[in-house]
Amino acid sequence: MRIPSAASQIVIVILDNVCCVTDSDCNTGQCCNNYHGPMIVSKRVCENYKVMDDYCSPLEKMNGHCSCGPGLSCQFVPASTTMSAKRKIYMPGPGSYKCI
Repeated sequence: MRIPSAASQIVIVILDNVCCVTDSDCNTGQCCNNYHGPMIVSKRVCENYKVMDDYCSPLEKMNGHCSCGPGLSCQFVPASTTMSAKRKIYMPGPGSYKCI
């Protein structure tokens, strides 16, 4: 019995996604993601947009991912902690980026 390698498993996962060229090739709620896999299998696939309150990154869109859905944006949401006003000038404090 031969166990499939990690590379063949990645190819199987990629083949499950719908290939696309533009966002209009994808379903509603999806965009055309520039998938950066191993060089021989890199291609564009449909990916779901993130919805309200999903964690996000301000760099996702630049890196070819869908990021937040239409009408939403990736914004820093501070955690509820007590921090001096002086310190907030230099550091936004604890928190995370979410689709809002």
